Amino acid sequence: MLEEIYITILAFGISSLLFFLIATLYLDERRKKYKNYDYILYEKCKQEINYQVHYYLNCYYNKIKRYRMKYHGSLKVKIFEISDYDLNKDERQEKYKDYYVLLCEKCNQEVNKRDYKCNNCYNMETDPNEFVLDLEVVKNVINIKYIAKGGFAKVYSAEWIDGRIKRWNPLSNNWERNGQTKIALKVLNDSENISEDFLNEYPGIVECFGITRDPISLNYALVLEYAKNDLRSYLYRTYNSITLGQKLIIINRICYGLHIIIHDMRLIHKDLHSGNILIDGVTLISDFGFCIPTNKTSSDSNVYGVMPYMAPEILRGEQHTLASDVYSLGIIMNEIVTVTTPFNNQPHDRFLVLDICRGLRPNTIRTETTETSNSLNFLKELNKLIERCWDANSINRPTSGEICDISLDILNDYTNQKQAEEQKNPSYNFDETIDNTLNSSITMKTHSQAIYKSKILDLPSHLPEPSNCSNLIIQNVQAEKLQSECLECAIPD
Repeated sequence: MLEEIYITILAFGISSLLFFLIATLYLDERRKKYKNYDYILYEKCKQEINYQVHYYLNCYYNKIKRYRMKYHGSLKVKIFEISDYDLNKDERQEKYKDYYVLLCEKCNQEVNKRDYKCNNCYNMETDPNEFVLDLEVVKNVINIKYIAKGGFAKVYSAEWIDGRIKRWNPLSNNWERNGQTKIALKVLNDSENISEDFLNEYPGIVECFGITRDPISLNYALVLEYAKNDLRSYLYRTYNSITLGQKLIIINRICYGLHIIIHDMRLIHKDLHSGNILIDGVTLISDFGFCIPTNKTSSDSNVYGVMPYMAPEILRGEQHTLASDVYSLGIIMNEIVTVTTPFNNQPHDRFLVLDICRGLRPNTIRTETTETSNSLNFLKELNKLIERCWDANSINRPTSGEICDISLDILNDYTNQKQAEEQKNPSYNFDETIDNTLNSSITMKTHSQAIYKSKILDLPSHLPEPSNCSNLIIQNVQAEKLQSECLECAIPD
């Protein structure tokens, strides 16, 4: 049990002290004000601004110097040159020891004089895999409550009294914070001797405020933005009320997050499932602890994840790829459409692994009906996209960018048709709830051996090449398991 928490807060998103001292508007306020303009001139000198800081740099530096001279006498300001990263720390310190303020030549942020390097740019200018943190320790977390236990972590909710750092206040000479904030603490099992590899992967975590330690077990914990629901529990709770329009919005947001936040940054999530999608007003992909760059192979031979969401090539021991994330996305999209967890009516055992490699996939919503429904055309398009995502051949799967475009087109078509129909008849409810009984094979009852927590899987050593065999054929094989020759490739428990 966590009795007392020391949170190590990352300096994510904190603008330089110098910038706020010289501007009427803060950086985010200037960006918002001028976001619709492609070309911006600074009023005083008529020169184009720097779009990183939304300020003209010459005037920016001059004002900094005037401000420092006015309020701090002979205080010296110096531009820290990127080329100086070729020097060691002692050489950098000797060069800049007479200057009170150092500004990074590249990003204009104040340089950390403890290490004589810019925390924003140092990694990019040296080793992109090296992890640099600017840390501050506080002790102000209360109301810690246990929520749930996953395969490799326990999750708690808590109240962070002061909240995360927002900006520097030059009048009080202190940091302004967001105030009391509800957070989630994800305590990683057996992490007291955590590896440097994990810290190198840590910056990929979305909406993570910092890292901390349980003072009793010494296990590390991630300090995360709190969300009330994950997608799996949200779908269970809204099973009889969620509409197709709501499903399309959730699908599009997940696709957008996977493409823009992960794949477009050349990263692979590796453990995408509905328990890692957070729903709390907005839809967020979480749990990036095992995220890796696309050009990096994992040295870990263990196969880790939630079996029903894992691509057949991963179950066969191959490396994770962008396409294996897309397979998981297809399973999640179908889960949203059917409001049913994948393979919930059978054990998640070696036989399921075998069947997935043969081509077994979760049941989709049936669209073969003579009844007219606004939903059917959109469901057909979704089913086509989903089936492409979980194709046995990873080369045939669409990219996350293509999925993002198609899902947005479906959502826009749905919205346009809804608006047109409701304009014709204001009393007509176009956005009807999907009748989930369209597919009689879908059930909410979950088998006692259906496991939806990430874990290391004990898999057969000889699995067949992935194929796109139909579910009907697979089910016939399942019915004859004891007599089937295909069982020769399964290793019994």
